[in-house]
Amino acid sequence: EEEFKALRLKVGFVLQHADDQLFFPQVIDDVAFGPLNQGLSEEEARKVSEEALSTLGILELKDALSYELSGGQKKLVTLACVLSMKPQVLLLDEPTNGLDIDSKQRLIEEINKIDAAKIIISHDPEMLSSTCTKFATIRNCRIESIAKPEMHEHWHTHFYGGVPHTHQDSA
Repeated sequence: EEEFKALRLKVGFVLQHADDQLFFPQVIDDVAFGPLNQGLSEEEARKVSEEALSTLGILELKDALSYELSGGQKKLVTLACVLSMKPQVLLLDEPTNGLDIDSKQRLIEEINKIDAAKIIISHDPEMLSSTCTKFATIRNCRIESIAKPEMHEHWHTHFYGGVPHTHQDSA
């Protein structure tokens, strides 16, 4: 438990679905939650929270109601929640999932500005190619290095149906 606690202080995890990470009505309360749990005073937590929001260019959202934000704004707020805790490593789960093109590009730009190690799990090869320098996949229950992620078309058969078809992932 002690090793896990120490690890949690070093790794910031941004969940795939922002609504699973935001639970306070106001943005500033969500962003300050982590720092408060790290032992910072309310004043210190507010300061680092405002710095994180400012770093992402969304300080104007600090008093906004989280549930009224767009999907792209929510993703940026969840990133601010993690950045306010000053992690050494960011773990991002499907960060561009469900975002429109403009919000996706904005998030990619912000991710690229962050000076921390990043581990990004995604099915979005364009985003991965824009944010990462090393790539891996899971094949045959093993993690394997790959040159880069690429969209591909393949054939498969559904378990219930037996009808071969092709599909192109449009992510």
